[in-house]
Formats: sequence, structure tokens, C-alpha cells
Amino acid sequence: MIPLRQQLEFVGSLHALLQLLYPHQHPQVLEQMLERLEPWQSRLAAGGGGGRLRQQAEVTERDAMLITYGDTLIDDGEPTLRTLMAFLDTYVGELIPNVHILPCFSYSSDDGFSVIDYQQINPVLGQWRDVRHLASEYGVMLDAVVNHISRWSRWFQGYLRSEEPWSRYFIEADPSLDYSMVTRPRTLPLLTAVQTAAGEKHVWTTFSADQVDLNFAEPRVLMEVMDVLLGYVENGARFIRLDAVGFVWKALGTSCMHLPQTHAIVKMIRLVFNTLAPGAMIIPETNVPHLENISYFGSGRDEADLVYQFTLPPLVLHSFVTASNEALHGWLQRLEDCPGDSMFFNFLASHDGIGMRATEGILSDEDRRRLMQQCLDNGGRVGYKSNSDGSQSPYELNISYIDALSPPTASMDERIGRMLAAHFILLSLQGLPAIYIHSLLGSGSDFHGMQASGVSRRVNRGKISWRDVQRVLEDSSSENSQQFRRLLDLLAVRRREPAFHPRSPQRVLNVDSRLFALQRTCHLSGQRLWCLANLSADTLMLPLPAEAQDLLQGKAVTEVSLGAFAYTWLKLPAEAQSA
Repeated sequence: MIPLRQQLEFVGSLHALLQLLYPHQHPQVLEQMLERLEPWQSRLAAGGGGGRLRQQAEVTERDAMLITYGDTLIDDGEPTLRTLMAFLDTYVGELIPNVHILPCFSYSSDDGFSVIDYQQINPVLGQWRDVRHLASEYGVMLDAVVNHISRWSRWFQGYLRSEEPWSRYFIEADPSLDYSMVTRPRTLPLLTAVQTAAGEKHVWTTFSADQVDLNFAEPRVLMEVMDVLLGYVENGARFIRLDAVGFVWKALGTSCMHLPQTHAIVKMIRLVFNTLAPGAMIIPETNVPHLENISYFGSGRDEADLVYQFTLPPLVLHSFVTASNEALHGWLQRLEDCPGDSMFFNFLASHDGIGMRATEGILSDEDRRRLMQQCLDNGGRVGYKSNSDGSQSPYELNISYIDALSPPTASMDERIGRMLAAHFILLSLQGLPAIYIHSLLGSGSDFHGMQASGVSRRVNRGKISWRDVQRVLEDSSSENSQQFRRLLDLLAVRRREPAFHPRSPQRVLNVDSRLFALQRTCHLSGQRLWCLANLSADTLMLPLPAEAQDLLQGKAVTEVSLGAFAYTWLKLPAEAQSA
């Protein structure tokens, strides 16, 4: 093992990034950072990082991810991470070999996103040994909520007492200055007044008064965060999600989003991971328009490993609302290949709403209003953000994905059909597919939880009894069980086909406006697959250029008939010409 200081390329790259961040103190910060990182080199080399990280560094067609809170499934006082493990082992297994556990630490608000202690697992969920046990069988993604921390954290309480070093950990601001250029994801105030031992101060609170932004202009904050991230890897994390990372660097007179210093911090994390924990991957969470989002790819080897595909959820929804592929196909045709070794992180639903910002410049105002109206008609809500001119614009749709897709009057078959067809599209695309637990289980919107709490996002964050899950999934006549089994069947087929490797080429097929049609080509063998999904309630007939193998029916076909919201994967013979 080459000592860290003797790895000249690493030290040079680290120095260059620190020089951008701290131009007047970078030599001493470099020395402090190396001192901080050196113990991690031996700790991680000695076995930290968990089995899955070392066994499988590359993401392949065999990978998919489950997104869940650590306490979505509840079993009578049992630590909920153990209940999650039981669910995965009993019903999912290798079909979804990775799991994203949303913030699992002690917290004070925002369903885990106001972290009190980055290094303490919420006792309701369990302990670090439960995380490590999960990581021994599954690839674990942990959340790093490092733009902000709870006002009840030790760090902020030290700040209130004006104690070192915490007196420098937070961003003090003058409320008389102009903050109109600052990007606002909420309609809440940007600054919060607090009483400290040194008098009243105003601190920066991007998301709420309980979530106080950290001051990355203080080098020690960056070092503390690096310790936290490497600790997650040591405890088995294969992936680290950088929550709200686009906001981390503030500079008055700018939007305070995606600043060069922000990208430098993400690049530094990637650099450190590549050096100390090869195989650990980072994924920034930046719910912004598409071009801003993909800027985090960098060169494809120096910044994010994966980038969220925030455009996908609203465009797939729009495709079923309009029974047309126009917007989805148009976007896919313009989509450039991911650079280097990077890839998209594809999803349809999550703990948050269906983001609307990613549709800016892609859907017309009328199309956006149509999606919002469907959400409202189906019982959901629309969340807004504040703009610099004082106006508000739609930020997200708060509703479960299955309820967003189908009107309340839809039959069980139609609800299942739309939901499975939407996930078929998800599973067909380049990138790593991720499925939210409530989508996997076919859960509808938790309207009661939303109304009782007054928190719109609670509509898709319901807690479920583990016994109820078992009972429903064992009932083959239930809507939930039927959707669940058929979705697992799709995952089983997908993982056998190398053409679904995350970086295998894809190409839109223009066949019928009511048909999602995509060709995937194996990057190794050249084998072609056609991915076809009916976006409408019509029956569509499609002749094929040659006899093909229907992977879902397990038979050879020369034409395809797709009923309402039906779908299929077709393997074409080598001599067949693509459409």
C-alpha cells in the first residue's frame, strides 16, 4: 500500500481542488486534510467497506435498487432494519440486489432530513450492526444530508453557545442585504433569527428553520463531512447519496446553486473515494432542470458516478395522460450518452413528489398544467417554490405514482396495467433502475397521513405493518400481490439480458405515436432487443422485420399485438434489420 502522501497524482489533484475552495489558506488546509485522511487509508484497507463493495464494483444489468425509508415496514417493536432485511430475503432476494435507505440517523424533523447526529442510527431502526448486516447481502445506499444539520445537533448547539470550533460551522447573514438571486426550493424564509451567547444572529436555512445550512467555506466543516462519508463506507455503504448538494456553497450575488466550489466538493469526494474506497459510488441529488442536473457528470470519471434522471417521472406520467410518446421520445432522442463510466439513476417515484422543475423547457405550460390538474383531480397536491421576482412556480406533484397514473374510477386491471407499463419503461432504459417501495407494493396515496400531518409529501411516505404486507402479498387475488409478482417477473427477465447493461446503447423506434418503442443493443455482442409498451387503451398491431423471441411469453413471434397498456421485450435475430 503506497502511503497517501506519496501518491503524487492524488495529492496534486486534491491540492488543486482545495486551492479553488480556499485560495488564501490552501497549503495548510492540504496538510490538515491529508492528516485527516491518512488513518482512513489503513482502516479501509483493513477490511472496512463491507462485502458487497468489494465483491461487485461494476453496476450491470443484474442491478436494480429499492428506495425505502428504514422504517417503512414495522413489526411490533422489532428494529425496522431487521424487518426490511426479512422482507428483502423473503420476497425480493437477488431480483433487487441494492437498497437505498433514506436518512436512517437520529433526527428532529422532515422525516429524517434534519439530522441530529450523522453517526448515530435512529434507535427505532436499529444500530450500525444492522446496517452492516444488510450490507453483507445487499448493496446499500446511505444518505449524506450534508447541506444542513438539525438545530438540535451538537454542532449547532455549540454554535449557539459561541463555542469553538462550532462558531464557524454555520453561515451568518445580514437580513438587510439582497437575497433575491438565491434559488429557493421552498416558500419558507431563507434566513432564521437565533439567539446566541454573542447576541442575535441570522443563519442561513435553505429548507426550514430546523435545518441550518453548514458553512463549507470553513475547511473544518469539509473535513468533518469527509469523515462522515468515509464512515458510511466503512460500515458497508456501496453508494452515497449527496442530498441537496447543489446548495452547499453560498456566495451572495449568485443563485447559490451549482457554483464551481460545489462541483469542486463533489469532485473531491469522488477523488477520495477512488483512492481510499474503490468501488464506492456517489450520486448527487439535484432536483433541477436537466442540463443543470447532468453538469454533475463532469468528465464521467472525476465527479458523480450516477446522476438522478429527474426528467423521467413527469415525462412517463405525461405519456400515459396523453396516450402519446411525443414528449418522451423527443427527449430520449436528444439525450446524450453519459460520459466516461457514469450513468443515469432512473426512477419514477420516491419519498418526494414528482418533480416539475425537470420539465422546464421540455413540456409546454399547457402540458404542465394538465399534469398538475390530473394530480389535483386524483386527490394529490401541488408544491411550489419561490422565485426571485416574488412569484411562485410548481415544484412537485404530491401523490403516489399509481394514483397519479390512473383516475379514481379506473378498474383494478387498468391501474395495474398502467403502473406495470410505466415500470416496464423504467426497466428498459439506459442506467440503473430504482423502484420506490410503495410502488413495488402497489401502495396508493396516504391521504390520511398527508391531511393529519399537514405535510404534503407524507402522501407517499406511509408506514406499513409487516404482517399486513405478508397477508396482502400472499393473497394472489389482491391488486398489490398481482402487481408485485408481475413486476418481479420483469426484473427476473431483465437481469438475464446483457443488452440491459446500464451503458448499452439505446435508440428510439418511431412506429406509432401511442407506442413507447426503444431498441437496446448489447455493448459486447451487438444483440438487439426491442422494448415496446402501449401507452393507450387501444389495441396496437405491429409486424416484425423477422421472427423474434418474445422474452415475456417465451415464444417466437412474427407480429405483436399489444392490448391496453401491454408491453413486451423482443430479442431480434442477428440478421434482422433494425427499424
